[in-house]
Amino acid sequence: MTPTLATACGSLPPKGAGLASKARPALAPLSRAMLHVGAVGAASALKLAMNVNIALVCQALSESLTLSRAAGLSDETYFVALKLNASRSGVSDLKEPKLRAGDYSPQFSLKHMDKDLRLALEGAAGLPLPQLRQVKELYARGMAAGWGDEDFAVFFGQGRRAAGLAAAGALAGQVEAGVAVAERFQLVAGVHRGGVALGPGSEEGVIGVHSAKRV
Repeated sequence: MTPTLATACGSLPPKGAGLASKARPALAPLSRAMLHVGAVGAASALKLAMNVNIALVCQALSESLTLSRAAGLSDETYFVALKLNASRSGVSDLKEPKLRAGDYSPQFSLKHMDKDLRLALEGAAGLPLPQLRQVKELYARGMAAGWGDEDFAVFFGQGRRAAGLAAAGALAGQVEAGVAVAERFQLVAGVHRGGVALGPGSEEGVIGVHSAKRV
C-alpha cells in the first residue's frame, strides 16, 4: 500500500523532536511525509488550518462551476480551462469527478468538516475570518437539512437549491427568464487583447476572451 497521509506531530520541548522520532516507526507506514511542527497542540492547529483551506477552496470551486454551467459552458470546457489556470488545486483535482457526476458519497463527510470548522472558529480568538464564518453558517444549514453523512461538496448539488446559494439561484432565474448569461458576459467583457478592451462595438465584440499570465 502506498502511504497517502501527511502526518504532523507536536510534542513538548526540550525533547520534542526526539519523542517525535520515536513515533516514526509506527507512523511511517501510513505517511508519505512526517512533519514535527512544534509543541503539543501545534499539529492540531495545523490540521484545522489545512481543513479551513480545503473547505473554502471547495466552496469557491462549487460556486465557480455553478456560474460556468449557468453561462452554458460544458463541464469539460470548465475543467480543461481550470487545469491551465493558476487556481487549479489538489481540491479541484480530487472533487472534479464527484462534481461532474453529482456524486456526494463521502470522501470526507460534511459532519466531520463542520466539526473542524467549529473547532477552528473556537480557537480563532476573535480573528477576522469572514469567509470561514460564512461557510460555517452554510454548513450549519446543511447539517440541519440532514446532509451530515454526505461529502462536504454536497452544496454544489442539493445545497445550492435548498441551503440558499443566492448567486446560483439568481443566475438560474436569469436563464429561466430568457436572459442569456453567456451573452451578458460577452457584452460586458468584450475582447481583451494585450490588456486593451475592444468592447462589444468592435467586429469581434461577440467573443469573450480571457488570457492569464502564469506566475
